[in-house]
Amino acid sequence: MVRVVGHKNQESREYKIMRYLNSPELRSVMSNHTIPILQELNFREWTFLVLPYLGEHVFDECKPFHTLREVADFLQQTLEVGLLLANYLHVLIAKPRD
Repeated sequence: MVRVVGHKNQESREYKIMRYLNSPELRSVMSNHTIPILQELNFREWTFLVLPYLGEHVFDECKPFHTLREVADFLQQTLEVGLLLANYLHVLIAKPRD
């Protein structure tokens, strides 16, 4: 799948977050469930990210949870990614501005 994430010199927040979550140090973290960036493409004034294709019907199988374990797994993964994003926001806020 290919996504447009930037135009001219303006990068989207999505692009900045994806780059952060796909950095080498965070890619090695077991709790990072982020879709990996396969390739970054720049064409003229556009920036694209190439991501794995998840399939046509990837969300068709989203059904209510059947067990308490499924609920717990979902909550754990959501909180893990939330903590990674909270760290990213902390880095942005603490970073000295030029």
